[in-house]
Amino acid sequence: PEISEAISATQNSDTVLVSPGLWPGKPGQGGLGVSGKNITIASLFLTTQDSSYIAGTIIKRNGDLPTITFGADVDSTTVLCGLTIQNESSWDWGAVRCVSFASPTLRNLVINTIGAVAVGLHCSEAGHVRVFDSQFEKCTYGGAFLCEKSKLTLENTTITDCWGSNGFLSAVESELNLKNVIISKNNSYVSGIYLKRCPVIRFEKVTITHCDLTPPAKGIIGAESCPVVVLDRVTMINNSIS
Repeated sequence: PEISEAISATQNSDTVLVSPGLWPGKPGQGGLGVSGKNITIASLFLTTQDSSYIAGTIIKRNGDLPTITFGADVDSTTVLCGLTIQNESSWDWGAVRCVSFASPTLRNLVINTIGAVAVGLHCSEAGHVRVFDSQFEKCTYGGAFLCEKSKLTLENTTITDCWGSNGFLSAVESELNLKNVIISKNNSYVSGIYLKRCPVIRFEKVTITHCDLTPPAKGIIGAESCPVVVLDRVTMINNSIS
């Protein structure tokens, strides 16, 4: 069956195991959606801990929709695990989109937008979205993530080869927590990390390296009206303005 059909058939606490391969959906089919229940969607990495299943199990969507959206009544017990999530949208929707106070847990993912306009992860009025042990790569135009009126935590995650018109990481009116994160080989026009009206920003053991900013960009981190910004063991090295 299609992944969407399996999700529709689930109840709370069920698991959808996705077989290896490319899952583009049927022609004309929209992105996947989870709301109103808490489930796990995972590759065989979940049961085997074999990391080859992450690259070998790809959920992909084209068109003007996110690849997967988490909506109302989704809490941290909803897990997306061990998958490559791709999006080729012509709009800034996001490969993964979280709305309506959704608070899913994202683990062991590779997220990219393969040259499209979309952002990797878009949180818009979401709850507390948690990302662990994941990779954002080649997320273009929108950057790795855009967080608006939400709370986002990233741990043990890498962000590489992403480009954003505002920033390769962007947060507006959101709480942002990064721990053990490596940010490398990214590019932006405004600030590398664009932060605006965020009540709390915490970076712990974060490395930002070999990022290139294009004028009029002014700095690696640009924080506007952010009352609490904590940088704990943050390393910024070998970055440039071209």
